[in-house]
Amino acid sequence: MVGIQAEMIVNASASSSMKQVNVNKPDRNTAEFAHFLSYTTLYTWNNKKVDASSAQVLTWMQQRICQIMIITKMSLPTYILACYYCKRLRSNLLKAFTGAEFRVFGTALVLAQKYLDDNRYTNRTWSKILGIPLNELNEMEMEFLQQINYDIHITCDEYKDWLNETQELSHQHVAFSQSLLQTAASTPVSSTVPKIVVNSNVAAGNSSSSLNTPQKNQQFVWNVPSL
Repeated sequence: MVGIQAEMIVNASASSSMKQVNVNKPDRNTAEFAHFLSYTTLYTWNNKKVDASSAQVLTWMQQRICQIMIITKMSLPTYILACYYCKRLRSNLLKAFTGAEFRVFGTALVLAQKYLDDNRYTNRTWSKILGIPLNELNEMEMEFLQQINYDIHITCDEYKDWLNETQELSHQHVAFSQSLLQTAASTPVSSTVPKIVVNSNVAAGNSSSSLNTPQKNQQFVWNVPSL
């Protein structure tokens, strides 16, 4: 009953955001944490390669993650655990395709919320929050679990080690953000979402066809579909 009530609150929050777009814009702390989560995901997924060319993708992901944080109001450890799941998945893949980061992070977030929270959202709700068709999300969740051998458990020592690693990543993220600010005045930044072409040549055995697939180009807007 509590889980149903929690999901009703999430649904109401998402629906109301369509009418109150400005109210739902993130505060500075939310925006900064979302940018850090985006940076950590790209850093992990792309073998520690994040540079100025990643700026637009980072901003796009930041906006999407901000939206998720505002709607779901989940605890911060849920997001930290999701990043850890991304790292665990990446270590089991021979190749990871650029552009798949948001799909991977979104799926990891679904698993982290199910692992940590008693009030779990259904995949139907997650599908609308993430903007990913339900059948694809279900498939991606199964592919993710298969790639990590259905191991979503994390020990205290593993979590402490991951917190230490994210602490170091936070320092790198600050330096990276400062470097972007230094070049922002001289480099025009487009407001459009970067076009990411879906790669149909997914190598057999390297990845799954739904999860490790570049996200199709879509314009981000603050208002979300009614759940």
